[in-house]
Amino acid sequence: LSRMAAPQSINLATIPLENLQQLRTQLVEENDFLTKSFQSLKMASSRFAESRSCLAAMTPSQLGKRVLVPMTSSLYVPGELAAVDSVLVDIGTGYAVKKTLPEADAYFARKMEYLKENMEKLQYTISEKRQGLEAVDMVLQQKMAAQQQGQGQGQLGSVAEED
Repeated sequence: LSRMAAPQSINLATIPLENLQQLRTQLVEENDFLTKSFQSLKMASSRFAESRSCLAAMTPSQLGKRVLVPMTSSLYVPGELAAVDSVLVDIGTGYAVKKTLPEADAYFARKMEYLKENMEKLQYTISEKRQGLEAVDMVLQQKMAAQQQGQGQGQLGSVAEED
């Protein structure tokens, strides 16, 4: 059995300036991707919460009322509520399953909990990546300042030699 190696700590000060800049670019891209993923999970969770709240509106008094039925994310067609004891739940990839209201509620609750757990893990990863990015930025600034200072002293030395 192979074991995953523990992450190794690297002294950023020993990495050349060009490589630090590449590392920074990579960390920014990773952070952007993770942040977009987090937003997608958040949107999915809010859709499940909205679906769950719609279940609460499914009462016998709603039977026969006109509703807009979602066919796609942007296409709705008019319809009439024919049953309030069961619903069709989109379970992904174009499949829908008939569920009772309590089953649908439990399904949405499970999905929301699953997304919440993943969002918490992702939030932790984003936080770690941001800390790494801040550390790289700090070392980059130090190296660039030292490089500019070294160039400035080199120019002063050549001016002093001309005198």
